[in-house]
Amino acid sequence: MEVGEILFMVLVVAVAILVAALNKKLPYWLGFIFMLVASAVAIIGGAATGNYKAIPLGVAGVLGTIVAWVSGATSEPATNASGGDDDNDRRRDDPDTLGGMARRIRWYAWLIIAVLFVAGVAVGFALPR
Repeated sequence: MEVGEILFMVLVVAVAILVAALNKKLPYWLGFIFMLVASAVAIIGGAATGNYKAIPLGVAGVLGTIVAWVSGATSEPATNASGGDDDNDRRRDDPDTLGGMARRIRWYAWLIIAVLFVAGVAVGFALPR
């Protein structure tokens, strides 16, 4: 394993622990910052390792995050530390949930984000190795 891969894994685990620990105390905009950072890591990591196929997806992630944020969406942590035993728990089928969720994304923003990601995947596949 290379140093960059180890640092990336440490960063992912640190963010996961932060989201789990702070759960409902996170401000709505912090999820968007995490999305931007993850997308930037895909861009920078792809460029640094020579895996250029990851860069278009990272760009789509950055642009999609900005579109969601500007359109008025909010984000929140999606954790389920309780194990999902509560009948009122909307995620009881997945007791190991740890991540984030964007809410209140307008239909046109969804459409723009979907087009961005389809284009990112298509460009990524079209790039030569």
